[in-house]
Amino acid sequence: MRNDYSKKRSCCGRRLVSNWRLNRNVIRPDLIVGSCPRDAADLRVLQQTTGATALLSLQHDECLEKQDIDYPRHVRHGHRLGLLS
Repeated sequence: MRNDYSKKRSCCGRRLVSNWRLNRNVIRPDLIVGSCPRDAADLRVLQQTTGATALLSLQHDECLEKQDIDYPRHVRHGHRLGLLS
């Protein structure tokens, strides 16, 4: 079950908005930068739509907590998908 992001919350001085989605930009063919996947299922979406072979999270613990992101679950799911960290 996906989280309900309709409630506006604050993290790192920024408001979390209800229209969040997986945004990304190609810096070069082997480097894509984008928003934080909030659900483990988002990892498969990123892998399938971008061909990503590894993901790096730059979120700190406070942001992960405020966004209800279960980072250990993300890591486990990423390993099952064959994503390197």
